[in-house]
Amino acid sequence: TLTTTTRSADGMVLVADSSSRLPMALSTVINDMEAEEIEGVSTACLITSRGVTTKVKAALLEQLFGVGAEDADVVTTIGTDSGLAIGLILSSQDPDQVANTVLACKGTVVYYPDSMDLSRGEGLFGSLAPAMERLLATGTKGNLLVLTTD
Repeated sequence: TLTTTTRSADGMVLVADSSSRLPMALSTVINDMEAEEIEGVSTACLITSRGVTTKVKAALLEQLFGVGAEDADVVTTIGTDSGLAIGLILSSQDPDQVANTVLACKGTVVYYPDSMDLSRGEGLFGSLAPAMERLLATGTKGNLLVLTTD
């Protein structure tokens, strides 16, 4: 399912989103972005730790990308006018699907761990570790950005 939209977040305008299965949804959004004459598209994958609640993830998506709270659990991919296509990993996705999405994003990962997960050392690697293992196995050099809060 592809929806064209123009929601904005701090000057960034969303031009496409999809609720289709990852990683295939990335190509759908990228095609739509190219149809909007957006050139030089870059990809990234947003992964959260297990303890990130739906409410926190909705706030994070709204703050970073302008995705409305009502869409936070169904939107899997977004595309911005700045040329960024982002795969949004849902907590229910299996590790193999996450790893394939990270590969489709050429190893670029934004990781947001829950502070409780960090303090307990739990829930951190259900999705992230298999993705990193796949990158290493394929020889793909990636980029990892970890977002934390105080």
